[in-house]
Amino acid sequence: MKKKNLKKTQKLKIMAALLSGGMLAVLSPNAAYALEGTADNYTVTITDGMNITEDVYGNNGNIVADKGYVIGHVQMTGGIVEGNIYGGYYPTNRDANGNYVKVAESTVTISGGEVIGNIYGGRGKRGSSSWTDARDAVDNKVYITGGTIKGNIYGGYDGSRIDPDMPEEDYPKHEGVARNEVWLAGGKIEGNVVAGQYEDPYSSASRILNNIYLTGNADVSNAVLKGSTMIGGKVETGNNLIVDGWSGTEIKNIEHFHSIIFENIDLNKGKLLEVTDSITRNNFLTGPNESTKIYVNSVKGGDYEEGLLKKTIQWDDEMNLEHRFSSIDEAFAVVISDDLKKGITGYYYGNRENNGIFINHFTNLKADDSYPNDSQIEFTGTVDKTVLAGAYVDENDEKHGNTNNTSWNTSDDITYLTIEDGLKTNASVVTGVYAVGGKNASGGKTYINGNYDGTVFAGYAEDNGSTEDNYIYIGNGVNAAGTKLLGNNKKSGKSGATLEVSGNGNKLNSIGRFDNINFNKVTLNGGTVLKVTDADLDGTKVNVKTLASGPVYHEGDRVTLLNSQNAITGNVENIGINDDIVQAGVAQELTVSASQSDANNIDLTVTSVKLSEQTNLVAETRAASVGLLNQGTDLIADSINTISRDGKYGVKTFAAVYGNRSKYDVADDVKINGWSTIVGVGAENEHNGGDFSWGVFYENGSGNYRTYNGFDNELFRGDGSIVYNGGGIAVRYENSHGVYTEGSLRAGMLKNEADNALFCGETGYGYETESAYYGAHIGVGKIWQLGDNSELDVYGKFFHTYVEGDTVHIAQDKFDLDSINSDRLRIGARITNNKENKFSTYYGLAYEYEFNGDADMRAAGMKAPTQSLQGSSVMAEIGLNYQPTPNSPWSFDLNMRGYTGERQGGSFNVQATYTF
Repeated sequence: MKKKNLKKTQKLKIMAALLSGGMLAVLSPNAAYALEGTADNYTVTITDGMNITEDVYGNNGNIVADKGYVIGHVQMTGGIVEGNIYGGYYPTNRDANGNYVKVAESTVTISGGEVIGNIYGGRGKRGSSSWTDARDAVDNKVYITGGTIKGNIYGGYDGSRIDPDMPEEDYPKHEGVARNEVWLAGGKIEGNVVAGQYEDPYSSASRILNNIYLTGNADVSNAVLKGSTMIGGKVETGNNLIVDGWSGTEIKNIEHFHSIIFENIDLNKGKLLEVTDSITRNNFLTGPNESTKIYVNSVKGGDYEEGLLKKTIQWDDEMNLEHRFSSIDEAFAVVISDDLKKGITGYYYGNRENNGIFINHFTNLKADDSYPNDSQIEFTGTVDKTVLAGAYVDENDEKHGNTNNTSWNTSDDITYLTIEDGLKTNASVVTGVYAVGGKNASGGKTYINGNYDGTVFAGYAEDNGSTEDNYIYIGNGVNAAGTKLLGNNKKSGKSGATLEVSGNGNKLNSIGRFDNINFNKVTLNGGTVLKVTDADLDGTKVNVKTLASGPVYHEGDRVTLLNSQNAITGNVENIGINDDIVQAGVAQELTVSASQSDANNIDLTVTSVKLSEQTNLVAETRAASVGLLNQGTDLIADSINTISRDGKYGVKTFAAVYGNRSKYDVADDVKINGWSTIVGVGAENEHNGGDFSWGVFYENGSGNYRTYNGFDNELFRGDGSIVYNGGGIAVRYENSHGVYTEGSLRAGMLKNEADNALFCGETGYGYETESAYYGAHIGVGKIWQLGDNSELDVYGKFFHTYVEGDTVHIAQDKFDLDSINSDRLRIGARITNNKENKFSTYYGLAYEYEFNGDADMRAAGMKAPTQSLQGSSVMAEIGLNYQPTPNSPWSFDLNMRGYTGERQGGSFNVQATYTF
């Protein structure tokens, strides 16, 4: 096979396939594929901002040595693709005489973006020679839930090649195009949509059981839907258009379907299908004297008025027995399911737009086709009950939610209910979860976003079923003055329901039968949190979970939690707030008490305020970031020492990498894993009988750390990172007696970023600080010769680092971070052996004391405990210096250190120097 150069976009496709997993055997210029057997889990993902001008392949199959499969997947959530998209593909230039290849079980899923080219769930491209090979396309699927599709869509496209001179009895046995599916559930489709197509005119293959599903809110008003095409093939049967609860009506045209199947019919819809083009004979050629079947199979739950029901459902006027295409007796024949003929009794459910489902109990609901020439069906029966719920628990204890227009995938079902302002419904019951047959109603969630003039239950269980773990949420000043909230539909016992109230200024008509009422993000000294006309608190415990962040609170602050126009009823002794500790934002902890001040009000009062202990994390990690910055100072001192060690004069370049794992003994130990690097240029020259070295450099350091925060009896882990970037200059002078002095100046920016570090309620907050830093160091020492090849270096060094202050807001709480001064004195000694050899070793000990290193801050106006690096540390080191030859311009240094005391841990440093 001729080697091809890959374009950048093609390489990106290869990497996408590689990163997704699967066993990779060979790479093609366009995608990943396997030589034999089954390869799966190749997935290419296309997202917002991507503009792909070429074809996209989930899997591009190469030569298959024996019977095998080509399987791939493409997922698109945004962006633009100008070329074609293939889930699985078998190319035209891969001939395999007599072999059997399947492009099978591949998928393309589009939920956003724009596709200008065609989409193929699976395609076997026809071979270029007269060889006979099978390239079946079976069990492939295309899912469209959003975006715009300008090209054509094919569920499966078979490219088997059959020798026209071969006797039919010798044709290879293969499936052709079978069981492919196209799901149109959303978005706008502008081209042709074909369930299954065959390419070769001499084909022996079949096109069977290929389906197009029309559901959700897909726009196909400009699309032509086809079960198959008339190109080639020996058998064509069972290709269906399934209209499954589709909210639309208009289709440009439909062709080559053996059946049109109506499932989950909305009885309020009126007209199910309208073909805007004229239906012709060629649209439906299913065989001599053979009718295209229109199946009326099932209905769905909807917002139906309770009582006797009589509805007429229609479809396109030309789709009836009287519409004949020619002298051949071909027409449409209506087939009503046995259940709808006999009459159905029981519960049925169906999606509501956006979220929620409607549940109905029907009695003897029937479909009647007494007038088949009218393209319509009449439904009659009784709607005993209509329910609007977030979730439904059926007689078999199975839970159902809104399918989110993806009925093939239950993992993204929506099981909550939102009450919008001005909601109008025929439902006699509105609830978060509804259970029948004595089953338990649990896990319901209802969000009150506006007013509904009616009653909303947290959970509702028929017969002897129970309710538990159900929630209703209201917040942000919602005015639902006409809405009545009840925990469940029972008369006694625990309801298992909780009302979650967030913020101030909320209004309801009434509340009752809640086990708990939790108040969250309450602003003290503000308006009433919840106003109602009636409140029954029998068996209810009132809790305050969190207060609003931002304001600075004081002892004596108060707020009315609940105001009832009529007197509060029930056992109000269960208010349950007596010197409770409540979080206000992330920075303040308040001790509060609540009581019923009169017959109509429950008030909350602050008895004390203190700083939340979790805020210490901010100062702790800031102190630790200075610790990482100080390690960069050590690297500067080591680098200027190293470039003067080889005794060679001239211009030098140097680079060093310093890795460390350290723990700093602040209030809570903070562990940092980090890297520091330095690159620079300098020189070493003779000056007044001594050696003078200098260097200018760029420095960079990065580290990561973990934090652990205990809140509300739970332990939360946070992650943080520290980065600094800067530069500076360093100098060193050693006289002829071995006495030396050294120093450096540096400046840059220090950034500290933490995720999920502080908590308010169940919400985690991160933060980011950025400050300028400045530093300097000065050192003195003397080197004594211990022999021809050994020396002793005794030194003292002083390091100063200054980091500017910063102000950040975390969950609206203000944090003022003071500047930090770090002042360290290090005294130590180092012995070097074999210094005249190309390998020299050294080891040393040092004592270090940090005089300052205090990280102070104020949070929500309160001073936090100082987090300090102050204290003693001891360092031990060992190192190796390597110079390949006496005349080599290269020298290398490897150093390892261990620390104990205020700083604990270890580090290693590798430096390379080149002298011109």
